[in-house]
This record gives sequence, C-alpha cells and structure tokens, in this order.
Amino acid sequence: GEVPSLEQVNLDPRGRGTSGEFELAYINVDWDLGFATLTGNVSTSESNYESFRDNIGDPDAVNRPFFGTFTAQFFTDFGGDLGEQDSYEVRLASNEDAAFDWMFGYSRFESTTGGVLGTTTPLFADPDTLDRITNVEERLIQEIDAFFGAVSVPINDKLTIGGELRYTDEGQVLTDQAEIFFFPLLSRPLTSTEASFDFWSGRVSVDYKIDDDTLIYGYAAQGVKSGGINAGRQGEEFFTFDPETNWTYEAGIKTGILNGQGVLNAAVYYVDWTDLQSTAPATLAVGPSVVNGPGATSTGIELDLTIDVTENFVFRAAATFLDPQYDDGFVDAAVEAGCGVNDSEVVPISLCSAEVGGNQIARSSDTTLFASGTYTWPNAFKSGDAYIRADVSHQAGAPLLSLNFAETKDINLFNLRAGLDFDTLQFAIWADNVFDEDYQALATPITDATANVVCEDCGVRATNVVAANGRTAGIKVVKSFKTPLFTSSIGYTLRGVYPFFWLRAFGLTADICSVSEHFSYAYDRSPTRCFTAAMDCFAHPSSNHTEKIKRKMEPV
Repeated sequence: GEVPSLEQVNLDPRGRGTSGEFELAYINVDWDLGFATLTGNVSTSESNYESFRDNIGDPDAVNRPFFGTFTAQFFTDFGGDLGEQDSYEVRLASNEDAAFDWMFGYSRFESTTGGVLGTTTPLFADPDTLDRITNVEERLIQEIDAFFGAVSVPINDKLTIGGELRYTDEGQVLTDQAEIFFFPLLSRPLTSTEASFDFWSGRVSVDYKIDDDTLIYGYAAQGVKSGGINAGRQGEEFFTFDPETNWTYEAGIKTGILNGQGVLNAAVYYVDWTDLQSTAPATLAVGPSVVNGPGATSTGIELDLTIDVTENFVFRAAATFLDPQYDDGFVDAAVEAGCGVNDSEVVPISLCSAEVGGNQIARSSDTTLFASGTYTWPNAFKSGDAYIRADVSHQAGAPLLSLNFAETKDINLFNLRAGLDFDTLQFAIWADNVFDEDYQALATPITDATANVVCEDCGVRATNVVAANGRTAGIKVVKSFKTPLFTSSIGYTLRGVYPFFWLRAFGLTADICSVSEHFSYAYDRSPTRCFTAAMDCFAHPSSNHTEKIKRKMEPV
C-alpha cells in the first residue's frame, strides 16, 4: 500500500537533525591554441556533518527494558567527521572549424571520507543518562585515474558516426573498527583493507539528418558503476563486491514542427543491467553489505515538446514512461534476511520472498510528466527583459523495496517564478510547491538489527519517513561587473551565497568559484521539514559513471 504521511511525530526532544558545513573551490582554464582548445580544471572541497536521530518515535520506549541496563529507546549518532575531495582534469578538443570533432584527456579524482556511526540509549534506571552501546568508525580513501577520448566523423552531409571510450583504474583503502560495548564478542579490531577495480566503458552513435528540420539517431553504450569493500567481512565471501555494468540502447528522432514554431523529440530505449548491486541490512556486528545480483532491465519511452506559441509565449511538455523490472531469479539481499526471520504470523512467508524477479525496481518511478509555460516581455524595463514562468509536474509513486509491498505517494507539484534579466543584473522571485502538496522527500526502510526487537509489529521492517518541503518561496539576485579584461559576478539567494569570478584575456578563459555554506535540516515534533542551501555554483569532479533519474547509466 501507500506509505502514509504522519500528522504528528512523537520524537524524543534530545534528538536532532543533520547539520554540517561544506566548502568548495575550483578553477577552470581554457587556452585557444588555434587548431584546438586545451582545458584544465582543478576542484577541491571539504565537508563535515552530524546528526542524532530518534529511531523509535515512541515516548514510552524509555520505560521498556531492552538488554541489561538499557532501554528500548535508541538514538543513531552519525557524523561524517571527514570529507575531502580533489579532482584534476586536462583535455584537448578540436575547434569548430576542424574536419571532424575529436577530444581526449586524463582525469584524476582523490577522495578521503570518514564517518562515525553509533547507537545510544538511555539507561533504564536513569532515563536522563545516555550511554553509547555501539561505535563504528570507517575511513575510505579512493584514487581514480581515467583516460578518455571521443570522436565524431561526418561521413557526408547527412550521416555522422561517433564513438567514445574511457578506461578507469580505481584503488580503494578502507579502515574499519567496531566496538559493541554491551557484547564485546561482536566487536572488530582496527583493520585496513585494499581493493582495486579497472574497467572500460564506451559508446557508439549514428546520426542521420533527413532534412534541415529532422534528425534521427541511435546509440549503444556501456556504463559501469564501480565495485567496493564491505566493512567487517574480511576473509568472507562478500568481502568485496564487483562493478555493476549495463548496456543501453536508444533510438530517437528530433524534428521541427508547425513550420518551425516547435520542436518534438521522441526516444525509445532499453537498459540491461548485469551484476546489479543490492544492499543487505546491517547487523549489530557487521554494517550494511553490498552484493551483486543477476540483473534487471528497463524499457522506456521519452517525449519532449517545445512550441513557440507566440513571439513571447513558450510552452513545453515532457513525459517519460518506464517498465523497470528485476530479472527472473534475482534474489535481493536487501530483503533476504527480513523475509527469513520475521514472525510468519506478522508477514506470512508465502507472501515474502527475496526472489523478486518481475517486480518493479525499488525506488524507480514508472511515470513522469512535466509541463511549463513562460511569457517574456522584451525590454520591459529599459534594456531588461521581464518574464513569468509556471510549471506543473507529476511523478508516480515508487516502491520502497523490491518486494513492492509499499510505495511512496504520487508527487504533484506546481511552481511559479518571475524575474527581470538585465545585462549585468538578474532578479527573480520564486515559489515552489505553491499548493503545499504533502509528499515524502525520503522514505527509508529501517535496517537496524534492533528494529524488530523493539517494534514487534513492524512486519518486514519499519520505515523512516522524511516529509518534503511544503510551500517554499525565495528571492534571487545576481550582479555582474565588467571591465575590458575580465568579468566578475556575485550573487545571493535565500538558499545560499556563492561568489564566483570569470576571467578572459589573451586567449585564456578562466572560471574561479568558491562556495562556503552551513546547512541544517529541521528536526522537531512536527512533521519533519528539510531545508538546505542550494548551490548555483558548483564543480563537476570526474566520476566513473553517471546515473540518470530513470536509472539509465551512460559513460561520461
């Protein structure tokens, strides 16, 4: 059934949401060599965060014993005490006047992340005293080197053939330690383990221009999602997990309609995953473990329409329809333990099987619709253009788990935006979720091993639900300053501050950006509302794959 939205959440006042800090800086330089452009970019970021969450939501839990001197009230104390990422990339690409388009380059991504996950509970004899009963520390170091290239060759005026290829080499080092204070036999000493992965990804494409208004295309691409290390499973079968791969096949058409007033894009595609990764729940001794399953497939249709109704009014509509399914024989580790150990009187075993072949892929919506209208008044205020835009969207609910027993609500949103655009000044006011739609931003099944102990009626598992933002409004202002040698801009929004600079001189173009922000998520007894800074200025560190909302991966 549909995951309900709670009108009231009885949370322990000692709990709090997530808060932290994030800093980012990057520089991008383009050098026009005449026959080609040499591009280099460097980015660096640091972050940290912490939270202390009430896992139970029951005021009476402090009055029920759990184990020894501890109560049935549990808090998850989680913090990312270290997050440092650096990326470097250099590439050489042909200019527009070349006989054919080509590009090749090298990138490196270095990342050190760490987290501390603990479980805290009040003492049964003194509920005001909190005692930590578990403490797990992890540190992951990643070094990713990639060589990549692309070429697009026009065979004649109508036919173009292209290809992309990327080789990725990744090394990982995981440091892990677990302390189970009330049951020391389950503790793990400090260990450091290594793993490495290397793989190829690529794409071939064909474009055929029927006439000046119509293009048809097709491509086949292989995407790869890297493997990794499962903490606490040294020497066991699932110590590491393999990369997840897929092949994507797509064919489509882009055509002008209505005598040039509109553009219609349509595409069909098929995605075939192999070694699909799924996550087994944590236990008191071992954290969540990723394992590889057989695979899954997704068939989809995409439509996109843009019409210039008048010189001032533009209408756009888009739709995506998917059929994402697990392959026959797929056993999902995320539900395998839950289906095997729960009381059959709560969830009959005949209705709970980890063999989920044919079921819809977890957290994948099968229908997305969008429409917008933008009206522009050119030179409404001297040299400035005024505009107003409204958009409406629909996203069908998605199953929480591969079992497909429960799904999130449909999401129907209406947003408004109005603004002024001048040469050196941009001003906008906006309102999202105008009708205050009640929906879930996140619904996560509980995988803590204590959940079924303190919640006997949870069935397969309980679900933590985070309500999405209600009606939200804001103002955005961006000011640019120009001189003969460089242009710089500074902007402010109610959701964040981002200074950035742009420099151009003597054939060199550089973008320099820095972001510093503090973010926090509201956490109180009312339905949880999450607020965070929105960055309009951000870096794109190199990664080994891109995963689209429709669960379709393509090589970068």
